[in-house]
Amino acid sequence: MQDLIILTHDEYITLRQALKDAGLDLCYSVPQARPIRRRWTPAAVHDAALRRDIAQRRPADAHFRLASVAVAQPGTWLWPDTLTVTFHAVDATHDDALQHYLATHQVGQTPAHTAEPAEEPEEHATATTYIQVALILAVMTVVEVAAFYLPESIRPPRWALLIVLLLLSACKFGIVASFFMHLRYDHRIYAGCFMGGLVVTASTVVALVALFRDPSHLSVRPVAAEARPVAHASPHTQPSHDVTPLHANVEPQSQGKINAGTAVDGKQIFAKLGCGACHMVSSIPSARGSIGPALDGVAQRAATRIPGMSGDTYLRQSIEDPGSYVVQGYLKLMPALRSSMTDEELTALVAWLGRL
Repeated sequence: MQDLIILTHDEYITLRQALKDAGLDLCYSVPQARPIRRRWTPAAVHDAALRRDIAQRRPADAHFRLASVAVAQPGTWLWPDTLTVTFHAVDATHDDALQHYLATHQVGQTPAHTAEPAEEPEEHATATTYIQVALILAVMTVVEVAAFYLPESIRPPRWALLIVLLLLSACKFGIVASFFMHLRYDHRIYAGCFMGGLVVTASTVVALVALFRDPSHLSVRPVAAEARPVAHASPHTQPSHDVTPLHANVEPQSQGKINAGTAVDGKQIFAKLGCGACHMVSSIPSARGSIGPALDGVAQRAATRIPGMSGDTYLRQSIEDPGSYVVQGYLKLMPALRSSMTDEELTALVAWLGRL
């Protein structure tokens, strides 16, 4: 007779009633706190691998000759079933009678057709399963690529598209880890480590994107100066006094600010030089820097920094020589940008700052 007889929960209920009718009571039961995870069928009680797992959980007392297996939590296509094992015994004085009953009625004997267990455990994935997983991954990849080619009329917002792509990446990662790394056959604490780290990483990325939102403003194409025809004066041509000056139609700026009538936009120069990485301007979504002082209202502050110096002069000199005036509470970190600008661009930038 087998030293340990393993039954399904239904078989155990039937046997317990039969033992009661024979005057034997399975009065001792010890449930195991450590579950077993695998694909379950009633025939699995004869599987050698499962029997080894149950035998390792057996109490030290040899009187526990019976073990019943029940499904505590059904699995899914991704996760196996969660099985609980309970060991049963009768009073020590009735142990011999129990052994005689089990041997006489051949309880728990392995059926002839399952006497030779398969070499490969039943719970392992088959080639068909891996093909199905590969097809699922391929479909998810197609969806990810197709998201970039949606027409503008039906394309979702960038933040929504980013969240969808992150979720698809997380699902693909989980599927690969579950099947090709056999994570689905291990304890769920390992799955928690994998998925927990992925969730933390994805949440961090989403939070950073939300913090520095609207990344389209971070890349600004340089604005080329408009080509203007050059008039070549003839030595016999007299200069005309009716020519309208270049800045004639530009309104003068108040509070001593310089004239803004230039072919270059100071705001574009500000974006081209990447000034928004260090300075904040509320009207520019991408200008959220905090390394340097905020530039909202800089025109009024500049006019009061140095006694006797106008705001425009202060701004111009601060750009030409960044270390000449350092605002209290900030470090001397501003790079020398004057060589990156033409005189026209510098004038336009100072004029734009003078209107903030």
